[in-house]
Amino acid sequence: IKKIIVESQYHYDQLTSLGIDEQKIKLIYPPADLKKYHYQETTGKFKVLYASCPTREEDFEKRGIFLLLEYAKENPEIIFNLAWRKGAYKEICELLDKHKMENIIVKDEIIKDINVTYGDNHCTIIPYTKFDDFLKLVPNSAIESLAAGKPLLVSNKTELAKMINEHKCGLSFEPTKEGLQKSIEELQKNYYFYQQNCRGTAEKLFSKKSFISSYNDIYKKL
Repeated sequence: IKKIIVESQYHYDQLTSLGIDEQKIKLIYPPADLKKYHYQETTGKFKVLYASCPTREEDFEKRGIFLLLEYAKENPEIIFNLAWRKGAYKEICELLDKHKMENIIVKDEIIKDINVTYGDNHCTIIPYTKFDDFLKLVPNSAIESLAAGKPLLVSNKTELAKMINEHKCGLSFEPTKEGLQKSIEELQKNYYFYQQNCRGTAEKLFSKKSFISSYNDIYKKL
Protein backbone atom coordinates (compact mmCIF):
# COMPACT_ATOMS: atom_id res chain seq x y z
CA ILE A 1 0.00 0.00 0.00
CA LYS A 2 1.50 3.31 -1.08
CA LYS A 3 -0.96 5.67 0.62
CA ILE A 4 -3.67 5.43 3.25
CA ILE A 5 -6.26 8.21 3.38
CA VAL A 6 -8.04 8.96 6.64
CA GLU A 7 -10.74 11.54 7.36
CA SER A 8 -9.91 12.27 11.00
CA GLN A 9 -6.90 12.98 13.18
CA TYR A 10 -8.16 10.28 15.53
CA HIS A 11 -7.72 7.59 12.89
CA TYR A 12 -4.42 9.11 11.78
CA ASP A 13 -3.10 8.74 15.32
CA GLN A 14 -4.42 5.17 15.54
CA LEU A 15 -2.45 4.15 12.46
CA THR A 16 0.77 5.80 13.57
CA SER A 17 0.45 4.15 16.98
CA LEU A 18 0.50 0.81 15.15
CA GLY A 19 3.87 1.71 13.69
CA ILE A 20 2.73 2.69 10.20
CA ASP A 21 5.05 5.23 8.56
CA GLU A 22 3.55 8.74 8.70
CA GLN A 23 4.66 9.28 5.11
CA LYS A 24 2.14 6.66 4.02
CA ILE A 25 -0.78 8.33 5.77
CA LYS A 26 -2.64 11.43 4.59
CA LEU A 27 -5.41 13.25 6.44
CA ILE A 28 -8.03 14.68 4.06
CA TYR A 29 -11.27 15.92 5.57
CA PRO A 30 -14.51 15.05 3.74
CA PRO A 31 -15.92 17.85 1.57
CA ALA A 32 -19.25 19.61 1.14
CA ASP A 33 -20.69 21.32 -1.90
CA LEU A 34 -20.56 24.80 -0.40
CA LYS A 35 -22.69 26.24 -3.20
CA LYS A 36 -25.72 24.45 -1.78
CA TYR A 37 -25.59 26.30 1.52
CA HIS A 38 -26.07 29.86 2.67
CA TYR A 39 -26.91 31.59 5.93
CA GLN A 40 -30.51 32.18 6.97
CA GLU A 41 -31.28 33.94 10.22
CA THR A 42 -33.31 31.99 12.78
CA THR A 43 -36.01 33.62 14.91
CA GLY A 44 -38.06 32.57 17.91
CA LYS A 45 -37.00 30.13 20.63
CA PHE A 46 -33.44 28.82 20.59
CA LYS A 47 -33.47 25.73 18.37
CA VAL A 48 -30.82 23.01 18.15
CA LEU A 49 -30.61 20.60 15.22
CA TYR A 50 -29.49 17.01 15.67
CA ALA A 51 -28.99 15.49 12.21
CA SER A 52 -26.57 12.65 13.00
CA CYS A 53 -29.21 10.44 14.56
CA PRO A 54 -28.67 6.75 15.34
CA THR A 55 -30.39 4.06 13.29
CA ARG A 56 -30.33 1.48 16.11
CA GLU A 57 -31.75 1.77 19.60
CA GLU A 58 -28.59 0.26 21.09
CA ASP A 59 -26.67 3.32 19.86
CA PHE A 60 -28.87 5.85 21.67
CA GLU A 61 -26.49 6.21 24.61
CA LYS A 62 -23.23 6.75 22.72
CA ARG A 63 -24.93 9.02 20.20
CA GLY A 64 -26.07 11.28 23.03
CA ILE A 65 -29.85 10.71 22.86
CA PHE A 66 -30.15 10.12 26.60
CA LEU A 67 -27.97 13.16 27.29
CA LEU A 68 -30.29 15.36 25.22
CA LEU A 69 -33.31 13.88 26.97
CA GLU A 70 -31.85 14.58 30.41
CA TYR A 71 -31.01 18.17 29.49
CA ALA A 72 -34.27 18.90 27.66
CA LYS A 73 -36.36 17.82 30.66
CA GLU A 74 -34.98 20.70 32.71
CA ASN A 75 -34.81 23.25 29.89
CA PRO A 76 -38.20 23.31 28.13
CA GLU A 77 -37.41 26.67 26.53
CA ILE A 78 -34.76 25.03 24.29
CA ILE A 79 -36.11 23.19 21.24
CA PHE A 80 -34.28 20.15 19.85
CA ASN A 81 -35.10 19.15 16.28
CA LEU A 82 -34.09 15.59 15.41
CA ALA A 83 -33.77 14.80 11.70
CA TRP A 84 -34.35 11.05 11.85
CA ARG A 85 -33.55 8.33 9.32
CA LYS A 86 -36.11 5.51 9.71
CA GLY A 87 -34.10 3.17 11.94
CA ALA A 88 -35.37 3.04 15.55
CA TYR A 89 -38.00 5.69 14.78
CA LYS A 90 -40.65 3.80 16.73
CA GLU A 91 -38.28 3.47 19.68
CA ILE A 92 -37.40 7.17 19.84
CA CYS A 93 -41.08 8.16 19.63
CA GLU A 94 -41.96 5.76 22.47
CA LEU A 95 -39.11 7.15 24.56
CA LEU A 96 -40.25 10.74 24.08
CA ASP A 97 -43.89 9.85 24.76
CA LYS A 98 -42.88 8.05 27.94
CA HIS A 99 -41.13 11.13 29.28
CA LYS A 100 -43.73 13.55 27.85
CA MET A 101 -41.08 15.51 25.97
CA GLU A 102 -42.61 18.35 23.98
CA ASN A 103 -39.42 20.26 23.23
CA ILE A 104 -37.77 17.38 21.38
CA ILE A 105 -39.29 17.11 17.91
CA VAL A 106 -38.55 14.15 15.65
CA LYS A 107 -39.11 14.31 11.90
CA ASP A 108 -38.63 11.08 10.00
CA GLU A 109 -38.79 12.23 6.40
CA ILE A 110 -36.73 12.88 3.31
CA ILE A 111 -35.50 16.47 3.46
CA LYS A 112 -35.54 18.02 0.00
CA ASP A 113 -33.61 21.17 0.91
CA ILE A 114 -31.38 20.64 3.93
CA ASN A 115 -30.24 24.28 3.83
CA VAL A 116 -33.76 25.26 4.90
CA THR A 117 -33.46 22.91 7.86
CA TYR A 118 -30.19 24.50 8.96
CA GLY A 119 -31.82 27.90 8.48
CA ASP A 120 -34.65 26.90 10.81
CA ASN A 121 -32.20 26.18 13.64
CA HIS A 122 -29.68 28.30 15.52
CA CYS A 123 -27.01 25.60 15.69
CA THR A 124 -26.24 21.92 15.13
CA ILE A 125 -25.22 19.48 17.86
CA ILE A 126 -23.01 16.37 17.85
CA PRO A 127 -23.45 15.03 21.42
CA TYR A 128 -21.49 11.76 21.29
CA THR A 129 -20.73 10.42 24.76
CA LYS A 130 -17.71 8.27 23.82
CA PHE A 131 -15.19 7.70 21.05
CA ASP A 132 -16.23 4.77 18.90
CA ASP A 133 -14.61 3.37 15.76
CA PHE A 134 -18.06 2.93 14.21
CA LEU A 135 -19.10 6.56 14.66
CA LYS A 136 -18.41 9.06 11.92
CA LEU A 137 -16.03 11.46 13.63
CA VAL A 138 -16.62 14.26 11.10
CA PRO A 139 -20.36 13.97 10.36
CA ASN A 140 -21.81 15.53 7.22
CA SER A 141 -24.27 17.50 9.34
CA ALA A 142 -21.41 19.31 11.07
CA ILE A 143 -19.74 20.29 7.80
CA GLU A 144 -23.01 21.36 6.20
CA SER A 145 -24.02 23.36 9.26
CA LEU A 146 -20.82 25.38 9.09
CA ALA A 147 -21.35 25.91 5.36
CA ALA A 148 -24.83 27.23 6.18
CA GLY A 149 -23.32 29.61 8.71
CA LYS A 150 -24.64 27.83 11.78
CA PRO A 151 -22.39 27.18 14.82
CA LEU A 152 -21.69 23.74 16.23
CA LEU A 153 -22.08 22.28 19.70
CA VAL A 154 -19.86 19.19 19.82
CA SER A 155 -18.86 16.93 22.68
CA ASN A 156 -15.18 16.46 23.42
CA LYS A 157 -15.60 12.84 22.28
CA THR A 158 -15.51 13.93 18.64
CA GLU A 159 -12.82 14.79 16.13
CA LEU A 160 -14.40 18.20 15.78
CA ALA A 161 -13.89 19.51 19.32
CA LYS A 162 -10.34 20.78 18.89
CA MET A 163 -11.14 22.22 15.47
CA ILE A 164 -14.22 24.07 16.71
CA ASN A 165 -12.31 25.59 19.61
CA GLU A 166 -9.46 26.67 17.35
CA HIS A 167 -11.68 28.36 14.75
CA LYS A 168 -14.24 29.76 17.23
CA CYS A 169 -17.19 28.51 15.16
CA GLY A 170 -18.99 26.88 18.04
CA LEU A 171 -18.30 25.25 21.38
CA SER A 172 -17.17 21.88 22.67
CA PHE A 173 -18.43 20.38 25.91
CA GLU A 174 -18.00 17.50 28.30
CA PRO A 175 -20.89 15.09 27.47
CA THR A 176 -22.75 15.72 30.73
CA LYS A 177 -25.88 17.70 31.45
CA GLU A 178 -23.78 20.38 33.14
CA GLY A 179 -21.32 20.54 30.25
CA LEU A 180 -24.11 20.90 27.70
CA GLN A 181 -25.84 23.55 29.83
CA LYS A 182 -22.70 25.65 29.99
CA SER A 183 -22.04 25.49 26.25
CA ILE A 184 -25.61 26.38 25.28
CA GLU A 185 -25.62 29.34 27.65
CA GLU A 186 -22.34 30.60 26.20
CA LEU A 187 -23.54 30.18 22.62
CA GLN A 188 -26.75 32.06 23.34
CA LYS A 189 -24.86 34.86 25.06
CA ASN A 190 -22.28 35.35 22.30
CA TYR A 191 -24.10 33.85 19.33
CA TYR A 192 -22.96 36.18 16.58
CA PHE A 193 -19.31 35.98 17.63
CA TYR A 194 -19.35 32.24 16.87
CA GLN A 195 -21.74 32.48 13.93
CA GLN A 196 -19.53 34.84 11.94
CA ASN A 197 -16.70 32.28 11.89
CA CYS A 198 -18.70 29.34 10.53
CA ARG A 199 -18.71 29.84 6.76
CA GLY A 200 -15.04 30.76 6.65
CA THR A 201 -14.13 27.58 8.53
CA ALA A 202 -16.11 25.48 6.05
CA GLU A 203 -14.42 27.17 3.10
CA LYS A 204 -10.98 26.65 4.61
CA LEU A 205 -11.29 23.01 5.69
CA PHE A 206 -14.14 21.35 3.80
CA SER A 207 -14.35 22.74 0.28
CA LYS A 208 -14.61 20.37 -2.69
CA LYS A 209 -11.82 22.32 -4.38
CA SER A 210 -9.40 21.63 -1.53
CA PHE A 211 -10.52 17.98 -1.34
CA ILE A 212 -9.96 17.34 -5.06
CA SER A 213 -6.65 19.19 -5.04
CA SER A 214 -5.37 17.03 -2.17
CA TYR A 215 -6.24 13.83 -4.00
CA ASN A 216 -4.73 15.11 -7.25
CA ASP A 217 -1.45 15.77 -5.46
CA ILE A 218 -1.41 12.19 -4.20
CA TYR A 219 -2.16 10.66 -7.61
CA LYS A 220 0.60 12.66 -9.25
CA LYS A 221 3.14 11.22 -6.84
CA LEU A 222 2.06 7.58 -7.09
